[in-house]
Amino acid sequence: MKLTKSLIVCIGLYLAACVGLSQNAFAEELSPILSQNTVSDDQISKWVEDHPDAIIKSINTYMAKQQPSLTEFILSADQLIDEKHPSLGAPISQADVIIVEFSDFNCRYCKEAEEPIHTKMETQKGVHIIYRDISFLHPSSEGAALAAKAADLQGKYREFRSALFAAQKQAGFTEDDLKSIARNIGLDVAKWDADRSSDYLKGLIKEDMELVSKLRIGGTPFFFGWMPLTKYALISQGAVTEESFESILNELRSSKAM
Repeated sequence: MKLTKSLIVCIGLYLAACVGLSQNAFAEELSPILSQNTVSDDQISKWVEDHPDAIIKSINTYMAKQQPSLTEFILSADQLIDEKHPSLGAPISQADVIIVEFSDFNCRYCKEAEEPIHTKMETQKGVHIIYRDISFLHPSSEGAALAAKAADLQGKYREFRSALFAAQKQAGFTEDDLKSIARNIGLDVAKWDADRSSDYLKGLIKEDMELVSKLRIGGTPFFFGWMPLTKYALISQGAVTEESFESILNELRSSKAM
């Protein structure tokens, strides 16, 4: 393998910055290599062997930058808690706990989370859930999300959401799948069909995906929990059981005012 000087300089400058090495010091250290047109495998291996701490620190720095930050979620709370998006549970004005769930209708773990969450909400009053349905795992996810949001405009989001998860399959959703669900749950199909193509709903999907990028959400389901009274927040990602969802609610409710 041969690397150009410009590439090795870019890599080296990044590593140097991670460990606090000045650019001049870095240049002096690599000057024998930089004087050549190409860099050999042996030279690269030798540099890596001589600078293990730089490699490890640069990897750790990169990985840390890819992780969601609770602070960024808190600063984005007004965007996250947006009543334009589908929601279930207690009216938001009466809720002591607000949960924002990012989910993908092609996500198996999102499907598995549905029953535990709704079962627990039957006994845990005062919880308001806002759904941010995103296109993350499959090309058909965006169409499914638009279809569900269109059903929400007719007051049947939960029915459409449940039917989508019930129809989940590896190949994703087809147009026939979506239209069949719309008919089966009693939607005005003509209105639903027009709504799911509207700029308004496409704008909501765009907002969802912009938040995914901004907040570095790397998988679904992803939860943001918020206590309006105390301003306490938490984030959680991955599979959910009744017990783990109850733990999220308990942590939020036991929080103290900030």
